[in-house]
Parts: sequence; C-alpha cells; structure tokens
Amino acid sequence: MTISYAFSEFETIKYIPRRQLYKAFQRACDRWSKVIPVTFVEAKTIESANITIRFIALWCKGESLAYCYMCGKQAGVNFDATTKWTVKQSLFSDTFDSNTYNFESTAVHEIGHLLGMRHSPNMNSVMYRTSLGKMNLSREDVEKIREPIHLSPVPTVSPATSTAEMRYMVMM
Repeated sequence: MTISYAFSEFETIKYIPRRQLYKAFQRACDRWSKVIPVTFVEAKTIESANITIRFIALWCKGESLAYCYMCGKQAGVNFDATTKWTVKQSLFSDTFDSNTYNFESTAVHEIGHLLGMRHSPNMNSVMYRTSLGKMNLSREDVEKIREPIHLSPVPTVSPATSTAEMRYMVMM
C-alpha cells in the first residue's frame, strides 16, 4: 500500500531548507515502512496527498510539539511553527540546545498516530507521550503496529481514503 504526503507551501518554516525537511520526514516514514507493508511517497500537490504537513502556531504553546488529525477523509500533521526545530540526525550536535527539538523524531511519533498507534507508557517507545528524541522503533512499537485490527477491506488508497481504512490496509 502507498500513502502520499505533501508539505504546505505557505505554512512552513524558513530556517530549514525545504528539501531537508522532506528528507527528514521520508526517513521518519521509512522507519515504519521497514516493519509494515506500507510505502510513503511525496505527492505532487497537497490536494492529491493522503497526508498534509504544516507548520502553524499551536494553541497549546509549550504543551505540544505537534499533533496529527484525522477528520473524515482528511489527515495531516501540524508541527508547532514557534518551536525551534533541527533536522540533524544527532541530538548531540554543536547547535543543539534544550530548546531545540528534532523534527524527524517528532515525525516518527506523529506518523505512528496516523497509523493508529496510541501513546505508550514505555520510555523506550517512539510513542512515549513526551519527546525524548527517540527515532528508532522499539520492539513494543513493532509489535503494536503489527497487531491486526478488524475493519472492512478497502481496495485502494486515494486522497479520499480515511485513515482508519489506511490502517486496515497496512495490516492486510
């Protein structure tokens, strides 16, 4: 199964080159693709995407780095535009400080939600409720995403496919 995503042209951050954001998001997607039969691809337009990605000022400043939404046939991830982000793969770089958050690790977490995962009490899980900078899926993450769920089958994914249908199709 293929799920497409696109970044908003207008609701973005300027201090990280767009291509670097795309690459970091694709790496986050690839972590899930390694353990379940799903492929994530960049859509040509935001209108044709299954998932939209935006940077906006979140109403819960300091409480949340990002959130995903699933509303009918639409799904997306909104990252906090007021948060200082990095796409560096190491959290121990010279430019990293306690007020900088790793975009890729946050994306891995939010993609997990879009695939139907809930928060985990396990601090080793990428689905732990607060950001610890985890990027690699834990054994628990892999076991949970592979748990079967029971929904009616859907033959194809299109921008009109609901996220619940996508979750089912991943498990087929």
